[in-house]
Amino acid sequence: MSSQDNFKQFAQHFDHIYVLTIAAAKERHENIREEFGDWNVEIIYGVDKKDIDIEELERQGVISAEKNAAIDPASNYTKGLICASWGHRMIYEHMIRNNYQNVLVLEDDALQVRSFPFDLAEVIKAIPKDADLIYWGWLGGVHQNMKQPFWLRKLLHVIKKVSGRLKQFDNPTYEGMVAEPYNRYFDKAGKHGGAHAYSLNQKTARMFIDLQTPIIFHPDRIFSYVLKKRMANVYIAVPPVITEATYSGNIKKLPTMLDYHQYPVQ
Repeated sequence: MSSQDNFKQFAQHFDHIYVLTIAAAKERHENIREEFGDWNVEIIYGVDKKDIDIEELERQGVISAEKNAAIDPASNYTKGLICASWGHRMIYEHMIRNNYQNVLVLEDDALQVRSFPFDLAEVIKAIPKDADLIYWGWLGGVHQNMKQPFWLRKLLHVIKKVSGRLKQFDNPTYEGMVAEPYNRYFDKAGKHGGAHAYSLNQKTARMFIDLQTPIIFHPDRIFSYVLKKRMANVYIAVPPVITEATYSGNIKKLPTMLDYHQYPVQ
């Protein structure tokens, strides 16, 4: 099966697919066309940081630096991240209005992992039944070698847990840091970074709207928050299905290292 056919099967699993961008990001619009032109995506144009006034947004109650400091003091509450969170909330609101039940959300620098080693139809079949949110792309948070077969990763996780080697993550700051092997293609999520590719259901979309009214979290930290508070069942695809591009000074698109990884068939 070609990579293109494999990813078409993946795209067909979702009720709807959104891509978040801003009008000014012309080079990223080209990336969307190259990567997802045949996925029937809907582009959502978010808010450009050049167009916002922080003080006015505070007065209007759209954002709250005070609540951000109280709930997520370690985050960077910058214009760019506020706008990114606003764009993701716009997607959740659009999802609810249109009654979509299972949505894939992509950011405009998302890339297909062309070295993905598995049949994505089989991956879809293995999605945990109780999943509220799935990271299809992510960074960090896993302290195991993904190149090991599932049974070995599971065994090593149990040994570490029983022997107390995970106790360093028991305090509230690190709760949920270590991902737990769930099946061949998915782990229970730990503390991960990245909001460039994830899927969610309506229940989770409504919860995120509530948590982001006013806007408090930047996009990926809200995932760690609901996981830590046990407000949702969150999983990661192993290995990631979608990665993200980096852009150099001359707007040249460069794959991240994840795009070059080779994973063994388990």
